[in-house]
Amino acid sequence: MTIEIKGPFDENMHVLMQHAGYSAHSGTEELSYTKRTGPDHYPRFHAYPQETNDGFKVNLHLDMKRHSYEGFSRHQGEYDSVIVQKEAERLIAYFDAQKI
Repeated sequence: MTIEIKGPFDENMHVLMQHAGYSAHSGTEELSYTKRTGPDHYPRFHAYPQETNDGFKVNLHLDMKRHSYEGFSRHQGEYDSVIVQKEAERLIAYFDAQKI
């Protein structure tokens, strides 16, 4: 699921993602952030934000488990489920409250 976040903001995208409960993730070549849904490593939300001219967009999905095969990055993920939609709504509301 992709959400559009319009600015302007006082803080940069990295700080906003951290304040929204996400941690920088180093397991991919692209800049990404994860947010656990409980005490275990999975399931977790995985967000790929990209800056735009007037804010940023976030590609969001829910990783259900680690990839199953050595050397492959494929995993079970949810992209448009109710839980992903609710997290997207939470992020939109949070970022809207942060606008200057």
